Amino acid sequence: MERRLTSILAADVAGYSRLTSQNEAGTIAAFKTLRKELVDPKISEHHGRIVKLTGDGMLVEFPSVVSAVACAGDIQRGMRTRNAQINPDSRIEFRIGVNIGDVIVEGDDILGDGVNVAARLEGIAPVGGIAVSQSVRDHVGNRLDLTFEDMGERRLKNIERPIRVYSISLDTPSPAETDGAASAKPEEKPSIAVLPFINMSGDPEQEYFSDGITEDIITDLSKVSGLSVVGRNTAFTYKGKPVKVPEVAKELGVDFVVEGSVRKAGSRVRVTGQLINGKDDRHVWADRYDRDLTDIFAIQDEITHAIVEQLKVKLLPQEKKHIAQTPTDNVEAYTYYLRGRQFMQRHSKSNYQLARRMFAKAVELDPLYARAYAGIADCDSFLFLHYHLEASVDTILATSAKALSLDDKLAEAHASRGLALSLDRRHDEATSEFERAITLDRNSFEGHYFYGRACVTQGKLERAAELFERAAENKPDDYQSVCLLIPTYRALDRQSDSERAARRGIERAERELTIHPEDARAAYLGASALVTLGEGDRAREWAARALAIDPDDVLIQYNVACVYSQLGDVDQSFDLLERLLPNAGHELRRGWIKHDSDLDPLRSHPRYRKITSTLAALKKLRAELVDRKIAEHQGRIVKLTGDGLLVEFPSVVSAVTCAADVQRGMRARNFAVPQEQRIEFRMGVNVGDVIVEGGDIFGDGVNVAARLESIAPVGGIAVSQTVREHVGKRLDLRFDDLGERRLKNIEQPVRVYSIALDAPSSNAGAVVAAANGEDKPSIAVLPFINMSGDPEQEYFSDGITEDIITDLSKVSGLSVVGRNTAFTYKGKSVEVSEVAKRLGVDFVVEGSVRKAGSRVRVTGQLINAKDDRHVWADRYDRDLTDIFVIQDEITHAIVEQLKVKLLPQEKKSIEQTPTDSVEAYTFYLKGRQFMERSSEAYYRLARQMFAKAVELDPLYARAYAGIADCDSFLLLHYQVEDVTVEDILATGAKALALDGKLAEAHSSRGLALSVEKRYDEATVEFEQAIALDPNSYEGHYFYGRACFTQGKLEQAAALFERVAEIKPDDYQSLILLIQIYRSLGRDADKKSAARRGVERAERNLALHPDNARAAAVAAGALVTLGEKDSAREWLSRALAIDPHDIYTQYNSACIYANLGEIERALDLLERVIPHAGHELKHGWIKYDSDLDPLRSHPRFQKILELIG
Repeated sequence: MERRLTSILAADVAGYSRLTSQNEAGTIAAFKTLRKELVDPKISEHHGRIVKLTGDGMLVEFPSVVSAVACAGDIQRGMRTRNAQINPDSRIEFRIGVNIGDVIVEGDDILGDGVNVAARLEGIAPVGGIAVSQSVRDHVGNRLDLTFEDMGERRLKNIERPIRVYSISLDTPSPAETDGAASAKPEEKPSIAVLPFINMSGDPEQEYFSDGITEDIITDLSKVSGLSVVGRNTAFTYKGKPVKVPEVAKELGVDFVVEGSVRKAGSRVRVTGQLINGKDDRHVWADRYDRDLTDIFAIQDEITHAIVEQLKVKLLPQEKKHIAQTPTDNVEAYTYYLRGRQFMQRHSKSNYQLARRMFAKAVELDPLYARAYAGIADCDSFLFLHYHLEASVDTILATSAKALSLDDKLAEAHASRGLALSLDRRHDEATSEFERAITLDRNSFEGHYFYGRACVTQGKLERAAELFERAAENKPDDYQSVCLLIPTYRALDRQSDSERAARRGIERAERELTIHPEDARAAYLGASALVTLGEGDRAREWAARALAIDPDDVLIQYNVACVYSQLGDVDQSFDLLERLLPNAGHELRRGWIKHDSDLDPLRSHPRYRKITSTLAALKKLRAELVDRKIAEHQGRIVKLTGDGLLVEFPSVVSAVTCAADVQRGMRARNFAVPQEQRIEFRMGVNVGDVIVEGGDIFGDGVNVAARLESIAPVGGIAVSQTVREHVGKRLDLRFDDLGERRLKNIEQPVRVYSIALDAPSSNAGAVVAAANGEDKPSIAVLPFINMSGDPEQEYFSDGITEDIITDLSKVSGLSVVGRNTAFTYKGKSVEVSEVAKRLGVDFVVEGSVRKAGSRVRVTGQLINAKDDRHVWADRYDRDLTDIFVIQDEITHAIVEQLKVKLLPQEKKSIEQTPTDSVEAYTFYLKGRQFMERSSEAYYRLARQMFAKAVELDPLYARAYAGIADCDSFLLLHYQVEDVTVEDILATGAKALALDGKLAEAHSSRGLALSVEKRYDEATVEFEQAIALDPNSYEGHYFYGRACFTQGKLEQAAALFERVAEIKPDDYQSLILLIQIYRSLGRDADKKSAARRGVERAERNLALHPDNARAAAVAAGALVTLGEKDSAREWLSRALAIDPHDIYTQYNSACIYANLGEIERALDLLERVIPHAGHELKHGWIKYDSDLDPLRSHPRFQKILELIG
């Protein structure tokens, strides 16, 4: 099912029945004339598409909301002019409704709430008028010279939630109404979008600077009342994308587009800027500024003035003054501020803390820098809200007050102040601040987002939903607000809205994780969304990923607990809740736990009641013991973190004494408490340098203390060597040496001691050893070298490598680089340390395989990447029948050397073999090798190998999946009589019956269904394949080709890009992208795909010089790059390798067409068509832009008649 966001206009003739009853023939004739002369031309002028006619009305779709409203206004003004001379009783008059929303696409039709709301708005519009939704009003903003009159919230028929409605006043005379008196009507404001300036510094870390300049230019232009400017968040959706200006202008509904670049080097900066007319792609203005960095504000000012001047906009005196005002006189402070903004966009605890430091440095350099104070307030707000790092409500209030005293129109400062007030339960004051923030900046993400969360805390769920929707609209890359809509809508019993939010949330979370894979928040919120859509297995994978990123983070634990609750994994949910609740912050305790519908399955459980009583016990414990002991030893509680307390002491001895007193006190209190009800602490103590910012402290001194706490035994204390040395013999304590430890994110190893509070028990050492909280070891397995002296044995060494990667990936205590990434190093001589650095791993596995007759020799070695030291190495000389045992032994040896605990189910999973027949396994690997070579002959050879494997082991699921894959490729690419859709479906069903989680079987089944045009069923299979294996090549590749066949080119492009990423040696997906990008008019993307495709095809031909397909498609890519002579050489090579291959012939025809050799192209096509498969006949020939030069030729028309 395809969905898209679109703008919908619904129109209907008012009183049509009355008119037809008076004069049916005359009314119908007048209506037809009206459509022909006014309505249809206006729709066409504004790029609308008539979806359907409803007798006396119509439904029209537009590419932009501005176009839809402008068209509605033009039609109604035209109607007024035409009706001026007509008797009121005989007038044809429209009501029009306009909405923007999600629609379901079915062929040429569109359905769903987006359409329904537009139709209901039309029903309540005044006769001759226009009614629009609030989202339309917000999108249009000041871009059209129209007046919007608020009609209030309305309940529309069959629409679940109330809609705020506006009517449009058309009283401003149009050019038609003034008979050409243009001077009587104010000109429409020029509309403009400023695209993100490109960072040309050669350093991605300088991105913040070019982004900051873009934002400031947008801000300055927004101050000009004579301009309509697209907001920052919308403009930044184009960041990093090659775009065509006319397309951007059309999508955003603007007249002009600004592009530019920034190169910063030392104390110099170069800024280029250009103003482009969106209609004809003409450069209206361009300039380059080479200056000292200190002139950056002057450059921004000059660019703004140049644009205003070129657009002949009158600049009012106060606007000129506002633009000339700089946020700070200190360029270094400005640079720190921009850096802070960059970090803040990355949504993680560490990045918020880094951002805060940047803003604090900016304030240090310029104590009057209002925006930097607002940045500190924002960071403190996010840290308090999401991670419960208590800068304290008072601190946030004071910081935001400082910002507002310097500039009382800073929306973000009002929003942060609102959050602080809401956390203090001063809800009325908070609401005033949120409303003020939104008034000052209607696109304020923080204003809507913080306001929405405050409404959840108060149980105002309807209002929260509206605010989260607006936040998601303001910031198109934000997944948080969309994911928070899921439980909000569920609590409101709006299931369809909840599911729609879940789909949007997953899309955005996936994009975020691609850019920032360390963002646990995206993983756990995405997991919750997957639960809503019933994708339980995938939800568990995402939840596990979130916990793996930071297993001790309270917010991660809470959200994963919610996921488990919804999945019915009640005990796992309670395990997490019981761990986190003693450390839960304000919002969790007072808001989400109370109102979060995700926890409803738990509320009647006895363990839930126990949790609430534990909270009370912890509160009592802190008051009676912990806080009292801290005060007694002159400690200061710096903050309450998600993991507990951070406390600062004036001396090391005081810190250690306090820790020991608290732990002894805990032992005494727990003596009579059952084990399962005890509250127990781990503690870490360190002495070191810290950075002081207000009441907070940062730096390695703090980080080491936190890591020591995580490896301390339960009820115990871990300290660093420096603490041990400072304390000496001053305290009656014994220190046990735990040796040097590598602590997470700490560069140097730290020698660690534990403090014995009494005589050690017999198992004390075991407890300490088990408390190792270090990161998972990370590992890459490089392709094992084939030492057999026969290149045809390559399949065997590759297969062993893949199986070892698969086995190690089953070990939860290891982080393993995937197969496709590891295989980019195949055949390359590499330095282990360099590979490890590139892949970010601690260890590398290398090996070799020599297969001779019934004997095999496998060598393996595990290398520490830091010092290139061999941790383990072994050689296995065995019978070939022992190959699975060898793989098993290698895996166990690696796990043992890395001291990773192997869980029972993991051990069982590793020891499971795909087949008991080594001969079947050998045939399977051989089949995999042949299938990689991508030709009809090799697909048939591969199929024979898989069939032989099945003959030897009729229960070999992977081999059945291999047969299904081969049959799929044969059916897809070639006209074959011996393969049918039914065959593939049956084979895939057999594979799935043996192993329901084989992604390749689902993808082959999807292909077979798509060949039969059963696209909805096919999509389910493709999505299932990708859910089971997010790196499934076949799942993405077949899905992409199916989308292309349906003409869904944007979706096909996204899937093929993912294919190219998953399989770094694949050239086919990139070649297919060339045609797609050409059809979409994305010229830069087309050329990029061509360059990458040629590189990969060259590498493939170096390995497989008999691959005609690689030569043929690469020739097409060379034509795209203008290298026509090289293209002819490659084309000759392809035809020489296999002159009878259908795909070689077809691709050669495409290339000749683009070279202008029309008759040769048609000769080849006429040879191809009788033998062409489904995809050629019904997909590529219809959509392939390579064939455009042939389409008007009579011979091509005859070809189309032949295929029907």
